[in-house]
Amino acid sequence: ITNNNFKVIVDGEAFFLSIPGTDSKLLNIDFTNKYYNNKICGDIGISPKVVHCIKAEELLVTEFITSKNPVSKSFHGSEKISVLVKMIKTLHGAKPFYRNFNMFTYIYHYMNILKKEGLPKLLFPISNRIDNLGQKLALYRRHLVPCHNDFVVGNIIDNQNQMFLVDFDYSGNNDPCFELGNLIVEMNYNHNQVNELVKRYYGEIQENIISRVYLQGIASDIGWSLWGYVQAK
Repeated sequence: ITNNNFKVIVDGEAFFLSIPGTDSKLLNIDFTNKYYNNKICGDIGISPKVVHCIKAEELLVTEFITSKNPVSKSFHGSEKISVLVKMIKTLHGAKPFYRNFNMFTYIYHYMNILKKEGLPKLLFPISNRIDNLGQKLALYRRHLVPCHNDFVVGNIIDNQNQMFLVDFDYSGNNDPCFELGNLIVEMNYNHNQVNELVKRYYGEIQENIISRVYLQGIASDIGWSLWGYVQAK
């Protein structure tokens, strides 16, 4: 949505070219962070490998992996949840990413942009709750791991029994529960699926972890909703 993407064929071989959109800086996207993190994930086999980049123009070229366009229901079954968790744990066990990611930094960044245009009226009654939520979740930022942070369906390549991640615009070291919270929102998981996701990731169901995942899902929803408003403006 943010980038201009192309399939490029050179000597019969296909590559993926990503060119930043005009709103990339406004949306607080750091190309160096994107390139660095994508390279890490390509090297450990959970994203298309970086083939080339031109930093001056912020052009990124990766492998081209053919797949069908998935829908959220594609990831609802136990088998797919298992494959997703395997990929996520590989990601979270990778070497540290270029910078940290905090959704509330983005929330306040987007709110400041929207204040100039007039904040959406729905935000006024809940602004204090957003602050309180951010303060509560800040307590869990002592142990950060490499996270993708944007598990929208279109950012997942489902190639049979292997999955790959694309679009590292918002990747960064973060609370692992944000990754899971973002995932349950994007996949529209029910409570049983949330329990299964948490059990496969942590090895057991802990109510405090379940609550944290749901709260991070709310933070994700707020942040990406504001992102949508900024894009629309």
